[in-house]
Amino acid sequence: MAAKGQQPTATQYLSHVCAKIRNAAPDEWSQFIEAFGLLADDVTVRVVEADAATVLIAQGSARQMHGLLKVFLTAKPYVPSESGIERPRPSMNGG
Repeated sequence: MAAKGQQPTATQYLSHVCAKIRNAAPDEWSQFIEAFGLLADDVTVRVVEADAATVLIAQGSARQMHGLLKVFLTAKPYVPSESGIERPRPSMNGG
């Protein structure tokens, strides 16, 4: 994880917030995961149905959806080296 004094990455922060939501409302979280999974599957099917002009865009969308689903499914609290957690600042290199 991040060294002392560093902020979490955007992905770590998203994972942290997801874990908090999952713990606060487990039934609603399960419904969200089910719905998001169905949406991700639908977006993936569109890759197969895409023509040559749009297949790369469809593939990128599917990868994003499944990447987010993976973050949601593996959500865990961020344990900072210092007390508290700060929202990460936007960066140009992703997270």
